[in-house]
This record gives sequence, C-alpha cells and structure tokens, in this order.
Amino acid sequence: MAISLIDYTSLIKNELSLGLYKNLLNMNDVLKLFPVVEVGAFTVQGERWSTLPSGAFRKLNTDYEESTGTTEPVEDRLALFGGKFSEDKAYKRVKGKVFRDPVQVQFDMWTKTIERQITENIINGDEADDPNSFNGLYQRFGSGDFPASQIISYGAGDAKHVLENEASAILWFEALDELLVAADLFGSAMTNVPKGALLMNKKTWLGQQKAARLCGFSTSTVDLYGYTWRDYRGIPMVDVGLDRDQSTEIITNTYDPGDGGADSSRIYAVRFTQPDGDVDSPGSDGLTIVQAGGLEKLGPNDDLTSIEWGLEWLLGIAHVGDDYCAALLDDFEMAAA
Repeated sequence: MAISLIDYTSLIKNELSLGLYKNLLNMNDVLKLFPVVEVGAFTVQGERWSTLPSGAFRKLNTDYEESTGTTEPVEDRLALFGGKFSEDKAYKRVKGKVFRDPVQVQFDMWTKTIERQITENIINGDEADDPNSFNGLYQRFGSGDFPASQIISYGAGDAKHVLENEASAILWFEALDELLVAADLFGSAMTNVPKGALLMNKKTWLGQQKAARLCGFSTSTVDLYGYTWRDYRGIPMVDVGLDRDQSTEIITNTYDPGDGGADSSRIYAVRFTQPDGDVDSPGSDGLTIVQAGGLEKLGPNDDLTSIEWGLEWLLGIAHVGDDYCAALLDDFEMAAA
C-alpha cells in the first residue's frame, strides 16, 4: 500500500531516522508529495498488458476462434544511495568550545545532499551513466518506457515562446490540459492529498503565473497538511529546484527541441494514484518511491582516532504496469521573445 512520506514518518520508531525524514520533508516539495511503498526487495516485478484478445460476432451453430491476450514482464530496480563521514575523537575533549556539534553539522549537510541528489535522480537518473543508480523520468521517456502518446509538444520541434502574447498563453494552457489528460489528471481537484503533480523548474514555475495573468486568472490551493500550493486545475505545480552544486537547475532550460538549439524546457506530469479509468491503464497504481527499510543512519563505528558515521537508503521509483502515470510537455521557452 502506498502512503505519503509525511504519513510514513508516523511509523518510524528510531528517533535519529525520524529526524532525517522530517528534515528531508521540510526541505523538499517533491518528496513531500511522492507516495512510498515498502517492498523489502532489490527489484519490483510485475506485468503489463501487451495485446488484447480479439473478439468477434458469430452465427448460430458456429464457434469462436480462439484469441488470447498477451502480457510482458516489467521490472524496476532499487539502488543503494548513501555515504559516510568521520569525526576526530579530539572534538569530544573540546565539545563545549565548538560553535556547533560537528557530527550534527555533517548530518544536516548530508540530509541536504540526499534531498538534492535523490530529487535529481528521480528526474535525470540514468543507469547507462551510473549502473549503480536507477532510471529517472528523463531516461524513461527517452527509452520508450512510456508510450509516445505521453509526450506533448508545445512548439512541435521549436522552442515556442509561452509569454509572447495572450494567444500564445492560451495555447500554453491548452497544451497543459492535454498533458493532464495524458497522465489521467484532468478534472482531479486537490482534495486532502494531491493525486499527482506538475514538476518543473523555477523559471517555468514563475512563468506559469505570468501566463495565467495574460489569460486573466491565477490559483492556489491548501492541502490536508495546511501547505499552500500553486496549482493548475487542482494539480500542484512544483519547482524541483537545484542540483547538489546549488547552481544547476535539475530541469534545465537548455534542452534541444529538435532544431539544434538548446533553448527549451520541460514539465513532467506525474500521477501518484490509480487512474480514474480515463486512460487504458489496467491494474495500475501510479508512480511511487519504492524502498526497502527506509533511510537509515549507520554507525557509530569506533576507530583509533575517529568515529565513523554513515547514511544509506535502498530506494527507486516504480510504475509497474502503469504506462500512463506520467506525461511530458516539451518544446517551450518560458519567455516573451
């Protein structure tokens, strides 16, 4: 059963691990929304429908021809992410003289690293570049994990300017509607916990409000936990933020729309729940974080002159059997000209 990471914190008994999760959620809107499933394994396996059986009409006293639907196996893998640091034992002898506990400082910094790098991997992870990681949304669209119908082009091979005028803004919102329909999010007003999210960068997030004003509207919604989201048709709009270097956008503005330029951006629409039946997505549960055991603090391990600590999280993302839980809007530039 999928639950939000916010709800998952209520199940954590270890105080150190609980603190890590709460810090992660305070830092990160993406992790605040994603549901998590405890799988207790290195892989998540399932099947999806490949071809449906063929039916027919028949005459009296005749038989049907046999037709059997086919399925194909699908699998998502979990990956180990973490790191370690050490504290010199000499700090214990001067603990009252240091500004902050050096171990706590490192844990705080590592929490930020985990939050940034996991978010980056959810978007851009590529097992071809790092075979120890898991594939993110960018790679899953590029490799055909999601059908071609899930990719919506605003500029049709060119980086079309969203904020050029009212007409371009109207076309933008029509493309967003198409994006929500593709991920089966259209008409899903935010009630209690959001059904999905629109993942974008800061320039697109800010530009979305400018486009809305060109058309005469702007909205925001408060969720079950009292958090205020900017949303479109009840679906939260989330700026996924910067990479660990604190300067590079995780979702960039420099994708090639197909004309050789490097001037377009992207929005990922992701659904976290079962579909409403508007798309052919049988037996599906949406996109989730899958984990085995949760984020753990490791150590302390005592050495001759230092004490070693670590953190580790066995996790991945999965959409087993649900090829329509995500959609991509590309070929746009959030600019007037």
